[in-house]
Amino acid sequence: MSKGAEKEGLLNYFNTGPKEEEHICDFMGATGSTEEQYQKQLKLQNLIENFNHPPVIKFKKLRDDAIVPKYMTSGAAGMDLCAAIDQPMQLWHNAKTIVSTGLSVEIPSGYEGQIRPRSGLAAKYAITIINTPGTIDSDYRGELKVILYKMPCDNCEPYYTINPGERIAQLVICPVSKLQIEETKELSETIRGEGGLGSTGK
Repeated sequence: MSKGAEKEGLLNYFNTGPKEEEHICDFMGATGSTEEQYQKQLKLQNLIENFNHPPVIKFKKLRDDAIVPKYMTSGAAGMDLCAAIDQPMQLWHNAKTIVSTGLSVEIPSGYEGQIRPRSGLAAKYAITIINTPGTIDSDYRGELKVILYKMPCDNCEPYYTINPGERIAQLVICPVSKLQIEETKELSETIRGEGGLGSTGK
């Protein structure tokens, strides 16, 4: 079922019938105290709210020529980050450089930003991001910068020129889970155990 159809189904369910609380209890299979029913109702309301108002990511320009990212297509997972530099810069084989975007960002709590390479730069010019995916925490407010690296390539020019405003990376926003941390002297046993580094074969 598509997101739009699912949303429409939820809204139709709650907009028909004599009593909203009866729909809530019936839809969730709610039993028990009024408090339990109320908590389940809140969860459903939050679900519908997320359909109408997805989380917002905020960008702040640190220089006038910075380009605010956007999704280029309706199905795009990432937004393009662009170079905010005063003049073209050269990136040589087997070298790295840090490129400014001229932006700072406010990522909603419960999410992280991942800076990933652009496939076109990787395929044509052997340019990647040395720490891919670079992680942006939701409480970080400094400038977004991209660490580009040009790998040696037999069929490539010895250097690549990065121009002002050029798309250099993509930003993907992902949900994160925070777990409770516990120190222990023993871990549960598994069939795999300590096997790693190719222990399962090619």
